[in-house]
Parts: sequence; structure tokens; C-alpha cells
Amino acid sequence: MTIGQTMRLATLGMLRRPGDTLTTVIGKQRHWLMPITITLIGVFLTTITLAPQMMATFFRNIPSTQEPSSFIGIATIYGFIGTIGFLTLFCIISLSWIIQGGGLFLISRMGKTNFTIHQIITLLPWLWLPLAFRAILHSAYQLLGGNLSHNGLSFLSGHPSQLDSLGQFVWHVLWQIDLFMVWHLVLVGVVFYRFAQLTVSRTIDAVLIYGVVSIGILAWLANWQAGT
Repeated sequence: MTIGQTMRLATLGMLRRPGDTLTTVIGKQRHWLMPITITLIGVFLTTITLAPQMMATFFRNIPSTQEPSSFIGIATIYGFIGTIGFLTLFCIISLSWIIQGGGLFLISRMGKTNFTIHQIITLLPWLWLPLAFRAILHSAYQLLGGNLSHNGLSFLSGHPSQLDSLGQFVWHVLWQIDLFMVWHLVLVGVVFYRFAQLTVSRTIDAVLIYGVVSIGILAWLANWQAGT
């Protein structure tokens, strides 16, 4: 399968015929390579957009006499902070995958066929594609000079800087609820219905349970990352 064919599967296929697309990619060798690559690109671009904020926080916390004056010193610190930021975001995504994978495994027991660990590891990178595309588009918009103060339903709440800790968590919950999250949940529903063989009513219940837990976890991780 060429890169172009894989990209069409990752975009048009996952939009138009997600069930058939997931069945197709699971049967291919190195089927995980494309979604993992797209996710890492999203993490890398997000790190770049957060780098100025991380640098400002770093220099606020050190004495002015210790600030580097040479280009090499500043570049070294920038590279170090960027690496830490990338690894932090990667660990956050990995943790969310572990928790969501556990949720998929437990909820699949409601159906006729339980997911295996191999199936979950295979499916999760593809199920996360919408959220990876969201990270890429948001980062590209910000790198081009856009101001992304709100996303999804977060406009229903005030700016997080004006909210208490509970309000900030609610803001992050609302931030997660957008079309990309809806796309992600639709894919999860297709997986439950097609692979776990849940009934339609149980699929709806499973998606609601998974969605509430996943959005809560992602909001909590984002809130924690914003406070560090």
C-alpha cells in the first residue's frame, strides 16, 4: 500500500466507510505506521506552539544573572525545554491510550465478542486519528498567527485565567467537545458495533460511557498540563 493510498484510507476512508477501512488496515503489515506518524506530527507541532510559553515560564523561575547571553546557550535551553515538552505530551497521550484501551476492553464485554489486547493496540492509533488531525490543524493555525482562545464548546465558559480550579476543569471539558471528538466517538461506536458485536442500543450506551470517561480524562490531563 502506497503512502497516498494509506492517506486516503486515513482521511476519506475513515469518514465515509470507517468499518470497512478499519477492517482493511488491520490486515495490512505495519498498519500502525501511518496513524502513529500523524500523531507524532501533531505532538511535535503542539510542542512548537507551546515552546514560547514554556520558555517564558523557565526564565521567570531563574535569577536574571543565570540567564544565558549567547545564542548557543539560548538554543541549548530551547532544545532542552522543547524535548521535555515533547516527551511530556507523548507521555500524556500514552497514558490516555492506556486508560482508553482499558475502557474499550471492559466495555466490549457487553457484546458477543470481547476485544483482545492485540485488537486494542491495533485499533487505538486509528481511533485517535481525528484527535491527531485536530492537534495538527490547531498548531498550524497558531503558527500562522491565529489566536486559538476557545475550541469546541469552551466559549460557553469564561477564559480559564478568570476561573477557579473547578471552572478551569469545566473549560477543558467543554474545549474537548468539538467535531473531531464527535468523529472519534463515531469511530468508537463503529468498532463496538462491528468488532464487539454490540446491539445498537448497547452501542449507544457504550459510546456515551466511553465518551464521558474519555473527555473527563483528557480534560483532567490538559488541566494538569496547563498548571505545570
